Amino acid sequence: MRVVRSNAALPYTAVGVTAHLAHRMEELARAGTAYLTEDTARLVRGQAKLTPIGPVSVRGLDRKVVAYELASVTDLTNRFRASMDRGLSQFVGRQRELRSLHEIFDLAAAGNGQVVTIVGQPGIGKSRLCHEFSRSEHLSEHLLLRAEAASHGTAIPWLLIARVLRAFFRLDDGDDIAEVQERVKSDLNDLDPKLL
Repeated sequence: MRVVRSNAALPYTAVGVTAHLAHRMEELARAGTAYLTEDTARLVRGQAKLTPIGPVSVRGLDRKVVAYELASVTDLTNRFRASMDRGLSQFVGRQRELRSLHEIFDLAAAGNGQVVTIVGQPGIGKSRLCHEFSRSEHLSEHLLLRAEAASHGTAIPWLLIARVLRAFFRLDDGDDIAEVQERVKSDLNDLDPKLL
């Protein structure tokens, strides 16, 4: 049993095997790391790099639990890329939305700054709409920078901008600072001045 605090007036209690396992994984993990059970690892496959720990004894359970250490979070577009690898279905029913994006892009290209937010339920086709728009001839002469927002990142300032820059400059967590500086400098020098 775990008491969970929230912004609500009263704390609530999470009980059961799931809460127990989460608490034990937290206890087992070394400082600065996170351990996941096999079930959780299955849910994040393709979105995180995991290091197998193997079976671990968990107090309160009569069986060992297979654990993984979270090594890093991978590119959030992996699920959509996996769909692309399998082959996308025909794109239908979003012509009005695509037309709106093209009209907004024309305003931006004319020097009138624009911001577009695409929201909707999971699986409704937000990534697919963006993919189809990005393939447009409208964008062929323009620099396209990509990043995806994540609901768990709403409290992290500048997260989306950081993702755009990391993707553009091909930066990883373990990169040497001198190498990062050289790559950024080189890539900025290589940019077509018309794109700036």
